Amino acid sequence: MSTKLLRCMSFIVLISLCIGGSVWANKEITLWGPWGEPHPMVEGLKLLVQAFEEQTGIRVHYQVRDKYAENIKVSLASGVMPDIILAGRSHLEAFKQLVHPIPKEIVQPEDWVLPALVENMEIRPGSDEYLFFLLGTGQPSLPAFVNVRVFEEYAMDSDNISSELTKLAETARKLTSIDADGRVQRYGFSTPGFISGATWIKNLVRGSGGAWVVDGKATLETAEVFELFEFLVDNAQQRVFNLIHGNNIQDFVDGRIGVLLTVADSGQWIKDLDPTIELRAIMEPYYGVPAYPGADAGWGLAVMEGGNVDAAMEFVRFVSEPDNHVRFIIHIGNVPYRESLAAHPAFQQFMNEVPWIAPIVESIQYSRNPLFYDDALSGILWTVLRDQYVLPLMRRATAGEISSTEFVRELNHGTQVEINRIK
Repeated sequence: MSTKLLRCMSFIVLISLCIGGSVWANKEITLWGPWGEPHPMVEGLKLLVQAFEEQTGIRVHYQVRDKYAENIKVSLASGVMPDIILAGRSHLEAFKQLVHPIPKEIVQPEDWVLPALVENMEIRPGSDEYLFFLLGTGQPSLPAFVNVRVFEEYAMDSDNISSELTKLAETARKLTSIDADGRVQRYGFSTPGFISGATWIKNLVRGSGGAWVVDGKATLETAEVFELFEFLVDNAQQRVFNLIHGNNIQDFVDGRIGVLLTVADSGQWIKDLDPTIELRAIMEPYYGVPAYPGADAGWGLAVMEGGNVDAAMEFVRFVSEPDNHVRFIIHIGNVPYRESLAAHPAFQQFMNEVPWIAPIVESIQYSRNPLFYDDALSGILWTVLRDQYVLPLMRRATAGEISSTEFVRELNHGTQVEINRIK
């Protein structure tokens, strides 16, 4: 190749780089979100923003909006428009006509494990345009953390603990400690904070072969559900199970809980409280068969019309690339619902280093395809049932104020009352 030709090609490359750089020169985009720091989602986004700014020169300004859903509606109605909104489907439905479609080549629908997640992103069923790009979702299940020290104290095997709840109860019974005055020194098994704990009970009902609601009717009064609640209440009254919560993370670290069902990111919290603690994890305990919900609708990035659409879309494209997206889900301890992320060497290494992630990934095979909230117990109904029925009734049952049969009947009645109320 001649020197003249090389110089010519170099000049062309240089001009191309200059032109490419000028496309994004002095470009800035705003990104609205509901959380400030510290928050795992925000911290994960900051990692991506920093890499994106270095690569493109586009500046990204993250702005927190209080009272998020209300604030978005008011701001957009007054003509205040960000370039990108961090939102879920429910936020976007109210103003999706203001959202610029994200093309198929960015979303890569064939890469997603659960088709329902793709459908959740679609502007309309069957379209190749998407309302937002899903960054991360809620977990399909909760890991149960194992405090190895407690097991060693009893010379018990902590490597082969069953997730089948009746077998786990046998293990928990051996770990439970009650003093001479009847005070619990250690629970063998404990559930997490109230939201996740109640959701776990919903999963148990499904796994037992029961159903909470069918065709608008409460259907809890079946043999399978009565049997399940008898099992739960018996273990709660005997203080083998703690189903009414408390300061569970600290109690677990202090050895007052042997096995703790809780959200995945609690693993890092536990390690922060005691870096020397040895943790293992098992798949979410189930009764009958594993029956996990799949995933919730999650949070993602929506590009808004009227702003710097090209620069905003470039950011979404950057985030969607597996090498970048995997960094985000690792940072927040999320599950990879994309095949390219699950197979990514960085995520494989992450699973080796973080023992509580593998059981969640394992649970995906038992997940239902529909989204978490896409069932008869959706939205407002489930929130009311959880707060006004499930948890108060569990407290009464644990105290021996009602039997397990009364628990089921009152819960079934309350479910029907609330169904009728929102019809």
